[in-house]
Parts: sequence; structure tokens; C-alpha cells
Amino acid sequence: MEFKEAIKAYAKMMGVSESEAKQDAEATIKMWMTTEGMIREFAEASWIEEQEDADPELLKQMEKQAKESGATKVKAKRAPNYSLEGQKKRERKPNEEKRSLIEQIASKMEDFHHMDEEIPASGVDLVEIVNPEREITFKIGENCYSLTLTCHRKPKK
Repeated sequence: MEFKEAIKAYAKMMGVSESEAKQDAEATIKMWMTTEGMIREFAEASWIEEQEDADPELLKQMEKQAKESGATKVKAKRAPNYSLEGQKKRERKPNEEKRSLIEQIASKMEDFHHMDEEIPASGVDLVEIVNPEREITFKIGENCYSLTLTCHRKPKK
């Protein structure tokens, strides 16, 4: 049996598409090449041989048993010594520099309220500090805007 024919037969037997069957076959072949040290041709031949020996009824029965027993469900597990007790949520230290900048920018923006009718951005209204260390919102005419202040981390050396 040729590799393509074996994939078609495997797809039909497992009830999956040929592309899914090929992906499964490739994963198995790569695993054998890595763990068993097989060359690709030998790994392919072994996979084909395995498929020829496979009993579709036995596979369906095994799959049904696995589903009934819950073996197909993945459950997340914690390490046995893992505990949330005694852990405190770390308080975030306020960034006074950012708070000061946001306040200064907001106060300057309020000064732009109808400074000069000829400048389109001079009619700033509804200046609001949404987050004292991060964001200011305001309105110019019918449009709403927001400014976000970001303090970048120091580059790694």
C-alpha cells in the first residue's frame, strides 16, 4: 500500500478528513524519527504497516470506551504543594510622575477652550481624567478623543 492510499484508508476508518489524517500521520512519523531514530522512509513504512494491521471495529470500540470513562477529557491539575492560602495580592505602587503629568496636561487642555476661533482644535470641552495615571478624554466639536500616557520600560542591556 502506498502512503497516500494509507492516509485515505485511515481518514475513512477514523471518520476524519484526509488533511487531518495526513497531519496525524506526519506527527506520528516525526515522533518516531525523533524518539526512535528512524529514517523517514522506514517511519512511513511502519506507519503504513500499522494501518494495514488496524482493526476498525476494535478502534471504534476503544474510542467509545475512552469517551465513556472520560479518558478523552483534559483536566488541569495543580502541583500537590500549590496553595493560595497565605498569598497576598501585591499592591501596585502609584506612579506619582505619571499622575502629575496627566493633571498638568488636563489643566492645559482646559485652557484651550475657545482660545482662538480660527484654530480648529481650540474648542476643547469636557476634559476628564479617566485614569489618573493613564488616560484623559475630551471633546472638540462633535468628536470625542482620548490621550493615553505610557511609561516605557528601560531597555535591556
